[in-house]
Amino acid sequence: MTAPESDAVTAPGSGTMPAAGAGEARAELGPQAGAGGRARRRRRVAGAVTGALAGGAAVALAAVVGLGGCSATSASAHAKGPARLSVSDGGYVPQPLLTDMAAAYVTVVNSGGAPAELTSVTTPLAAHVTLHTTQGTTMRQVPSLTIPAGGRLALGTGGDHLMLENLTHRPAVGDTVPLTLHFTHATPATVTVTVPVRPTTYQPKD
Repeated sequence: MTAPESDAVTAPGSGTMPAAGAGEARAELGPQAGAGGRARRRRRVAGAVTGALAGGAAVALAAVVGLGGCSATSASAHAKGPARLSVSDGGYVPQPLLTDMAAAYVTVVNSGGAPAELTSVTTPLAAHVTLHTTQGTTMRQVPSLTIPAGGRLALGTGGDHLMLENLTHRPAVGDTVPLTLHFTHATPATVTVTVPVRPTTYQPKD
């Protein structure tokens, strides 16, 4: 009895046997199979194998292109070098409402090709400074804040910010406050800036 026909064909070397058995192959090539039937089978098998091989080639080409893209990206990042940080103008400390705590806002710019982390801040105005992020109406202390490659970290009201705690004194509007920012994976590792004390209701311009 002739086995049921099957269109399943696998590319050579794939390790999978065709669905049709040897008996079918003999039946197709026997005298009962006409020349037209054999020709149709060959075309179907050739088309399936060609498609499988073409698919494999496409996958291989995609892999090569993907590797090339990764190499280009890596080379581009390497060409830009490590994180390079600077603090832009516009930072300030709002005049604190309390005698022992104040906020501070600065913008850190990363012109390098790798991200960096702001890990701590020191200032003679406070015993210690904590880093905070705000999500919705919830403020949360975090161990570090990221400055993305080619991007910036903007500390401001309603978002990421610094909290100066246990103040040595309550600063007045017009005073200046030195802040030293400490980073990891960056050049330089520390940046010191002096920011003014602004009125409590101060809103920076865009």
